[in-house]
Amino acid sequence: MVDSTSNISKNGVNTQNRVQRNERSEIKAGSDTNVTVPKDDSVQFTDAAKNIANAESVLSKAPTIDQGKIESIKKALSEGTYPLDANKTAENMADLESLVSTIGK
Repeated sequence: MVDSTSNISKNGVNTQNRVQRNERSEIKAGSDTNVTVPKDDSVQFTDAAKNIANAESVLSKAPTIDQGKIESIKKALSEGTYPLDANKTAENMADLESLVSTIGK
């Protein structure tokens, strides 16, 4: 209830919500209530999520990077001592192109 000075008196305050909250908190586990619980839950993943999971699986099986080997190859390339086989390089590039062209199909 509000008096003439716009103050709220305790008599006019609705305490129904507070009482309901207290009653709900006293319900014990296993008590007979009218709560509907779904028997089977399910989750469906989008195609994008499936692709990400597949990519993670493939990457987790990939070999680790040997930083020492990379540095030795860089050094040999910069010094001009790294043996290059043009035919093998071309074959590897064709293989890579073949792999890349199948992504997303």
